[in-house]
Amino acid sequence: MLKDRLAMRLKAFLQRKAFVMRPNCNDQSLRELVCRGLTHDNNIGIEIGCYAGESTLQFLATGKFQKLYCIDPWMTGYDKNDIASYTNKYAERDFDRRTASRPEVVKIKDFSYQVAQMFDDHSIDFIYIDGEHTYEGVRNDLDLYSRKVKADGVIAGHDYVDGWGGVVKAVNEFFQVPPHETFKDGSWLYFNERM
Repeated sequence: MLKDRLAMRLKAFLQRKAFVMRPNCNDQSLRELVCRGLTHDNNIGIEIGCYAGESTLQFLATGKFQKLYCIDPWMTGYDKNDIASYTNKYAERDFDRRTASRPEVVKIKDFSYQVAQMFDDHSIDFIYIDGEHTYEGVRNDLDLYSRKVKADGVIAGHDYVDGWGGVVKAVNEFFQVPPHETFKDGSWLYFNERM
C-alpha cells in the first residue's frame, strides 16, 4: 500500500516536471544564431513552434527583442514522426510558466497558417520556423512568412539535419541556395538582404 502511494506520488511529480526538448548544449547555438543574424536591438520577431518555451527563453536572453510573437497550437498527436507531437501534454503549461514574467512575449495559440495575415509584409526583423516538420508544413510557413521579413531581416529555423528530410528539402527548394549559416543544434539562417 505504501509502495503504491509512493509510485503514485512519483508519477504525479514527473507529470508536473517540465520536459526539456533542447538540452543545455544547444542553448549557445540559438543565442549565436540571433546575435549573428541581428545587428541591432529592439527587434520584432516571430517564433513558429514554441513547444515548452525553452527556445523562446534563449532568444530573449540575447536582449535583442522588443517583442517576440510565439505561435503554436499546443496540441498533441499531429505527427507520429515528431516527438514534440506526443511527448509532453504539458508543453503549453510549461511555456506559460517559463514566459509568465516576460512582457515582450505575445502568445498566439493557433496554427501559423491561420494567423499570417496578422502581420504586415516587411514588418518583422526575425522569423524562426520550428513548427510542423513535414515538407508541406515548412514550405507553407516559408511561403506565408518570408514576405513578412524586412529587407535586412533574418529567416531561420530548426532541424536542418538528415533525420528531417522534409525540412531540408523545403528549405533548399525555397531558397535555392544552401543556408548562409548552420549551427550545431540543426538551426539554419538566411540573411534576407542576400537573397
